[in-house]
Amino acid sequence: PAGCLLTVKNYTGDRLNFGLAAEKARAEGFAVEMVIVADDIALPDIAQPRGVAGTLFVHKIAGHLSEAGHDLASVAAAARAAAKDIVSLGISLSSCSIPGQAHEDRFGADDGELGLGI
Repeated sequence: PAGCLLTVKNYTGDRLNFGLAAEKARAEGFAVEMVIVADDIALPDIAQPRGVAGTLFVHKIAGHLSEAGHDLASVAAAARAAAKDIVSLGISLSSCSIPGQAHEDRFGADDGELGLGI
């Protein structure tokens, strides 16, 4: 009854699909707010940065305010303010593991890769 806050990472597919879900929910009479998180500073001059680890903090702030009884509009406003002020940078110290495929170890003991997503 209080509504739903969608916290969305700034990826085209995520924005599209969550946006469609929000429209469908609103059409059914639900209160829905959407917050876009675009916190990645790996590429400083990019027009639309990705949403990465900073999303966690937006969730925590929104969750705290929601549990404290704040209404959807104020929770969404605080989440948007947090998303605007949060930056993060991804780094990996090992290769990812893809289920069903052999692990490819691309990094040496002293290597890392900057600017990775979640």
